[in-house]
Amino acid sequence: MRLQPFLLCFFTFFGLLLVNFQTSKSDTNAQIAQARPPCYCPDTLALHPLAATDVAQEIGAAQKAEAINAIFERRYQNGVFNGAALVAQEGVIIYNKAFGKQDFESMADNNVLSKFQLASVSKTFTAAAILMLYEQKKLDLNDVVQKYFADFPYSGVLIKDLLSHRSGIPNYIYAFNDSVRPNRPRPTNADVMRWLGSVQPRADRLPDTHFAYNNSNYMVLAAIVEKISGLPFDVFLRKNIFLPLGMRNSFVATTQNDSINRNRTFGYTGSKQIPTDYWDNVAGDKGVYSTTNDMYIWYKALNSNCLLKKETLAMAFEPRSFEQNGTRNYGYGFRLKSQANGEKFIYHNGWWKGYNACFGFSPEQNYVVIVLSNRLSRSVYDINPIINILTGTTQNATETNPQNPEYPIEMSEGLGMD
Repeated sequence: MRLQPFLLCFFTFFGLLLVNFQTSKSDTNAQIAQARPPCYCPDTLALHPLAATDVAQEIGAAQKAEAINAIFERRYQNGVFNGAALVAQEGVIIYNKAFGKQDFESMADNNVLSKFQLASVSKTFTAAAILMLYEQKKLDLNDVVQKYFADFPYSGVLIKDLLSHRSGIPNYIYAFNDSVRPNRPRPTNADVMRWLGSVQPRADRLPDTHFAYNNSNYMVLAAIVEKISGLPFDVFLRKNIFLPLGMRNSFVATTQNDSINRNRTFGYTGSKQIPTDYWDNVAGDKGVYSTTNDMYIWYKALNSNCLLKKETLAMAFEPRSFEQNGTRNYGYGFRLKSQANGEKFIYHNGWWKGYNACFGFSPEQNYVVIVLSNRLSRSVYDINPIINILTGTTQNATETNPQNPEYPIEMSEGLGMD
């Protein structure tokens, strides 16, 4: 149903010419200074407005939007959702709405431009950064970490082990006692890498023997990106991912820029605002702030060759752990779940200091669900009712953890725990 990319580029270019023809010379000069390239990558993934109207009618977008809105309105009225949600199918945004407050002190409302901490959904960007360097032949996925950090104390850990949570290294958040960090400012990735080298906390297990979800893996990956590129991690993402894709409302927590931080939300547990955490300046495992609109751009990039080659994305979406049988697995930066019909659901959840995030999509059925929240609630991860509306079927694409309602399932899930 999509138009071919070259036709979409033509429509975009023709539109720019038409605008230039109808405006004054001074206006035209200003537009040229601010204009996007004629064949801007996200534009090539968009439906032409006329086609979008036809598709919306064909998929029953209005009826689906009404049903989805009823879910979020009910959750908001029940006090279990404060955030924003975007749902799209077949290239049409069906639903994009915000609820509650950015900040319960100033009482500023959330809106579709509100920027939420993505927590562990940030790992999808870290994986993409590594895979970009891989495509540029600046690293190999079989490289050992010690190639880049000679004092890294865990031998035999490969980059691909970090990507797939199979490294066996300890969780940095719990690895250091107060003697290592007394009265010190919030550490960076480089600080934590130095501490690992000097303290040498015991590894949890040998590399590539078992899947164990662990934030340390993506902290190390971000440090490798910094080492190879010579750029701070936030600058690398902005220069190589956010700006090229047009994700202009996305940034990393360490970014110092007042204009970027506009519309930034604050995390809450109930009515209590969560203060800045000691580990907030460690990035890669968390730390990206974004909007529902920008995350929709990210979804489109992950379903094209805008940023990474199709074969590289296929590597990221391939299951990597098989110690236990089950429908869930992990690739390179993405969680995977096999559906009953054999199709694949690709997703990642996140939790960090009052924030919850859920980002999931089906390549076969061409839909995406994005739910971001700045008040802790596991309802964010319950997207099954939304998927049922989109597909007209009953599926179990993701699930919350009923044994521990305060945390998303990713905080405790192993493989095969269906």
